[in-house]
Amino acid sequence: MSYEFSDQDANVISIVGIMAIVIAGLIALGGLMRIVTSFFNGDYTPFELTLRTIQNLIQLVMGLLFIPAALSFRRVATTEGSDIPELLAGTDNMTKAFYVIIAMIALSVVIDVILLL
Repeated sequence: MSYEFSDQDANVISIVGIMAIVIAGLIALGGLMRIVTSFFNGDYTPFELTLRTIQNLIQLVMGLLFIPAALSFRRVATTEGSDIPELLAGTDNMTKAFYVIIAMIALSVVIDVILLL
């Protein structure tokens, strides 16, 4: 037996998916832009440039991690008969992304501390 959300419920979940896609895109774009601009800044030592590039790659990956969850949330509104599995997949993907993002932010903070020394 499958469960279908009402059109209104599916719309709300779809909006969550759209917002997650926007957030993912902005975070990833910010990381990509910081990677590009850091190479044009001549004020960094090779060591600093390496650490900053790692930080910017972390930001890029953080943005990309939201995409699978966002797409699952969007599929709730566009599929029939699989609303609950899609919602659970989106929630699972989002939870995994949050765990990785927490670890990446911690690593980025460690890099900031190293750069301060």
